[in-house]
Amino acid sequence: MNAAQVRQEQPQQDTTMLSSWMERIFRHFARLLVGRMTLIHVQNLFREIFVEECEVRLRRERPGRNIPLSQLALLTGLDTRTLTRIREELAARELSDQTQARISDLSSVAKVVEMWAQNPRYADARTGKPRTLSNVGPGSEFEELVRRVVTARGVTVQSILERLLASGSVGLCRKKGELKLLTPRFSPFNSEDEVSLMNNGLQAINNLTSSVARNLNSPKNQRLIQRELWTYRLDGARREEFRNKLRAFLMETETQAESVIAPMESEFEVGDQFTAGLGFYFFEEEEP
Repeated sequence: MNAAQVRQEQPQQDTTMLSSWMERIFRHFARLLVGRMTLIHVQNLFREIFVEECEVRLRRERPGRNIPLSQLALLTGLDTRTLTRIREELAARELSDQTQARISDLSSVAKVVEMWAQNPRYADARTGKPRTLSNVGPGSEFEELVRRVVTARGVTVQSILERLLASGSVGLCRKKGELKLLTPRFSPFNSEDEVSLMNNGLQAINNLTSSVARNLNSPKNQRLIQRELWTYRLDGARREEFRNKLRAFLMETETQAESVIAPMESEFEVGDQFTAGLGFYFFEEEEP
């Protein structure tokens, strides 16, 4: 095979590889979405996002110039009438306050737990551990904590409390009107809180795909660390032993990572703050 033939076959091989991986990834997404979202909504949402990202790419390639529909049609495979309609829908659609509140609610819960667990303001003076907080009436200690941490519109103290209780992060003593922090970090994985499980899992997927996209478009010396380690030759009889050992290792690694991250955090919000971190997780192929 000569060089010209190799160049000719490469795009087709790339497309085949991408299609194969997209089928696997979308299958897992479908399992998450079945019963929670209709196929029509998923199709429309992805189509709009795809069009937006095509426009972003074309603007980057043609700074300061209008994006012709013909170029957009070439990248998306859609006809110009459909593209015009999608553009109009995107221009008219605004994220409602209710939707913003739901999204902010999920991300704000972790901030509340973090502040409660780490800030000396909420620590017991004798032990140094997080103390119980009053939860009776306006101006309670828990409400003061939430108001201090959560700035998003529409997020209520009650919605934060319900999420913390559902995830098992907080215990409620109704007789005393107090709340006790049960975990040093917000972790819904041992609870029945499906919404938080979904949110944390999808957030991890979002972070990973963000790193992949960045690495594809960055010089080699600026790429983010992205690693996995696995074996093809694991004895099925040792599955549980393998899971338990990897779980213990990951928990220990999490503690070590926190000791690196915590000293670098600012106690108060400032204008140039950004979000960064690392992710680690266990995976295995599905049993037949």
